[in-house]
Amino acid sequence: MHVEHPTSNPISAATPPLRETEVTTEAGPTNPKGRRRRTWIRFFADIVLYLLIYVVIAGVSIGPLFWIWYGAVYANGPKWFARLYLPLALLCEICPPLGWLVNAWINWWIL
Repeated sequence: MHVEHPTSNPISAATPPLRETEVTTEAGPTNPKGRRRRTWIRFFADIVLYLLIYVVIAGVSIGPLFWIWYGAVYANGPKWFARLYLPLALLCEICPPLGWLVNAWINWWIL
Protein backbone atom coordinates (compact mmCIF):
# COMPACT_ATOMS: atom_id res chain seq x y z
CA MET A 1 0.00 0.00 0.00
CA HIS A 2 1.41 3.34 -1.12
CA VAL A 3 0.54 6.45 0.86
CA GLU A 4 1.12 9.72 -0.98
CA HIS A 5 2.68 12.48 1.03
CA PRO A 6 0.83 15.84 0.69
CA THR A 7 3.96 17.59 -0.60
CA SER A 8 4.80 14.88 -3.12
CA ASN A 9 2.33 16.36 -5.64
CA PRO A 10 4.39 19.03 -7.51
CA ILE A 11 1.35 21.16 -8.35
CA SER A 12 0.02 21.41 -4.80
CA ALA A 13 3.52 21.99 -3.42
CA ALA A 14 4.21 24.88 -5.82
CA THR A 15 0.96 26.78 -5.35
CA PRO A 16 0.05 28.31 -2.02
CA PRO A 17 -3.50 27.73 -0.76
CA LEU A 18 -6.00 30.31 -2.03
CA ARG A 19 -8.55 32.16 -0.01
CA GLU A 20 -12.13 32.05 -1.27
CA THR A 21 -12.06 35.76 -2.16
CA GLU A 22 -8.86 35.58 -4.22
CA VAL A 23 -9.08 35.42 -7.98
CA THR A 24 -6.07 34.47 -10.01
CA THR A 25 -5.49 34.32 -13.73
CA GLU A 26 -3.44 31.17 -13.39
CA ALA A 27 -4.98 27.72 -13.37
CA GLY A 28 -5.79 26.63 -9.86
CA PRO A 29 -8.49 25.04 -7.74
CA THR A 30 -10.88 28.01 -7.97
CA ASN A 31 -10.01 28.90 -11.56
CA PRO A 32 -9.36 25.64 -13.42
CA LYS A 33 -8.97 27.07 -16.93
CA GLY A 34 -6.91 30.12 -16.05
CA ARG A 35 -9.54 32.63 -17.20
CA ARG A 36 -10.27 35.98 -15.64
CA ARG A 37 -13.62 36.53 -14.04
CA ARG A 38 -16.06 38.61 -16.06
CA THR A 39 -16.98 41.99 -14.66
CA TRP A 40 -20.12 44.00 -15.29
CA ILE A 41 -18.14 46.59 -17.21
CA ARG A 42 -16.74 43.92 -19.51
CA PHE A 43 -20.24 42.45 -19.94
CA PHE A 44 -21.71 45.81 -21.02
CA ALA A 45 -18.72 46.50 -23.27
CA ASP A 46 -19.33 43.15 -24.98
CA ILE A 47 -23.02 44.00 -25.46
CA VAL A 48 -22.10 47.34 -27.06
CA LEU A 49 -19.60 45.57 -29.30
CA TYR A 50 -22.20 42.99 -30.40
CA LEU A 51 -24.74 45.73 -31.14
CA LEU A 52 -22.16 47.63 -33.17
CA ILE A 53 -21.38 44.48 -35.15
CA TYR A 54 -25.12 43.98 -35.78
CA VAL A 55 -25.54 47.56 -37.02
CA VAL A 56 -22.59 47.22 -39.38
CA ILE A 57 -23.73 43.87 -40.79
CA ALA A 58 -27.37 44.96 -41.09
CA GLY A 59 -26.38 48.31 -42.59
CA VAL A 60 -24.16 46.71 -45.21
CA SER A 61 -26.62 43.94 -46.09
CA ILE A 62 -29.72 46.14 -46.41
CA GLY A 63 -28.43 47.57 -49.70
CA PRO A 64 -28.54 44.41 -51.80
CA LEU A 65 -31.53 43.03 -49.88
CA PHE A 66 -33.64 46.18 -49.95
CA TRP A 67 -36.39 44.83 -52.22
CA ILE A 68 -36.85 41.76 -50.05
CA TRP A 69 -37.13 44.01 -47.00
CA TYR A 70 -39.54 46.31 -48.86
CA GLY A 71 -41.71 43.34 -49.80
CA ALA A 72 -41.68 42.11 -46.22
CA VAL A 73 -42.74 45.47 -44.81
CA TYR A 74 -45.20 46.75 -47.44
CA ALA A 75 -46.38 43.57 -49.16
CA ASN A 76 -47.02 40.03 -48.05
CA GLY A 77 -43.35 39.04 -47.78
CA PRO A 78 -41.48 37.15 -45.07
CA LYS A 79 -42.22 38.93 -41.80
CA TRP A 80 -39.08 37.57 -40.11
CA PHE A 81 -37.06 39.57 -42.61
CA ALA A 82 -38.85 42.77 -41.62
CA ARG A 83 -38.21 41.99 -37.95
CA LEU A 84 -34.53 41.38 -38.66
CA TYR A 85 -34.05 44.95 -39.90
CA LEU A 86 -36.44 46.66 -37.46
CA PRO A 87 -33.68 47.69 -34.99
CA LEU A 88 -31.72 49.26 -37.85
CA ALA A 89 -34.82 51.18 -38.96
CA LEU A 90 -35.37 52.44 -35.40
CA LEU A 91 -31.73 53.52 -35.13
CA CYS A 92 -32.07 55.39 -38.43
CA GLU A 93 -35.09 57.25 -37.01
CA ILE A 94 -33.24 58.14 -33.81
CA CYS A 95 -29.94 59.12 -35.45
CA PRO A 96 -30.54 61.16 -38.66
CA PRO A 97 -26.90 60.96 -39.89
CA LEU A 98 -27.10 57.16 -39.72
CA GLY A 99 -30.42 57.30 -41.57
CA TRP A 100 -28.86 59.47 -44.29
CA LEU A 101 -25.93 57.07 -44.62
CA VAL A 102 -28.18 54.00 -44.86
CA ASN A 103 -30.43 55.74 -47.42
CA ALA A 104 -27.40 56.70 -49.51
CA TRP A 105 -26.21 53.08 -49.37
CA ILE A 106 -29.64 51.77 -50.41
CA ASN A 107 -29.89 54.32 -53.23
CA TRP A 108 -26.50 53.21 -54.53
CA TRP A 109 -27.77 49.65 -54.74
CA ILE A 110 -31.24 50.22 -56.18
CA LEU A 111 -30.60 53.06 -58.65
